[in-house]
Amino acid sequence: MFTDTTVFGEGASACLVSATGTRDRMLSYACNVRGEFDSSTGRNDARLQQEYRPSLAEVMREALDKAGTTLDDIQIVLPHNVNLVTWQRMCLLLGLPRDRVLLDNIATSGHVYCADMFINYTTARERGLLRPGGKYLAAAVGAGGGATFAAMVFEH
Repeated sequence: MFTDTTVFGEGASACLVSATGTRDRMLSYACNVRGEFDSSTGRNDARLQQEYRPSLAEVMREALDKAGTTLDDIQIVLPHNVNLVTWQRMCLLLGLPRDRVLLDNIATSGHVYCADMFINYTTARERGLLRPGGKYLAAAVGAGGGATFAAMVFEH
């Protein structure tokens, strides 16, 4: 039995970006690149796991601050689909109700690397979770050659 497992999906995504438009305006971006986690030996893996959630929470709060908003104003959080338990614990750390984080795609598609946000965005739109003028937050961690924690706040 596998006790520490992540399921990866296969997929691709694309998006059209414009300097003008009426929807999905980026309000802020926050990022923290942690090069000290660059290790092919795995010697920093335990430390990365220990600092993973606090570091992600920090950039999420920074993105919210830069946007001049709070978690209370966010309609939905679009996560990277790495691990359901990690996001459940993130909700506890942030004081965020779990039903405001789109977690359903973790079980259906798994982690599809850079496509997670677009998959979750599409699901949120299809379900009517994004309302015109409402704010949403996207958050993710990239690992490999270190770790990059990032978050963005958008207005739909």
